[in-house]
Amino acid sequence: MDAVKYIEAKERMCKSIPDCGECPIWKSCDPNAEDAKETVAAVEKWSRENPQITNGDKVKELLQTEKANISISPFDDCVHITIAKSWWDAPYREEK
Repeated sequence: MDAVKYIEAKERMCKSIPDCGECPIWKSCDPNAEDAKETVAAVEKWSRENPQITNGDKVKELLQTEKANISISPFDDCVHITIAKSWWDAPYREEK
């Protein structure tokens, strides 16, 4: 894992674990923390177990649930939707 991916994964992990006491790397938030290898390994492990969900992943998930209420006019032979690849591959962010 390169440095940028590590920082992004660590930030995502910090946002997703509300109680620092439950965080596997809470000690590393201490500026005097010394075990960088252990911290990096913990972030890599967490990142593998909690992959980033993209907008495309969320769309696929929604279309496979009962919540997908899609109706197509009987007069349409097909439906074309154009979505930019950059949006499809971008990280999904839950609206608040």
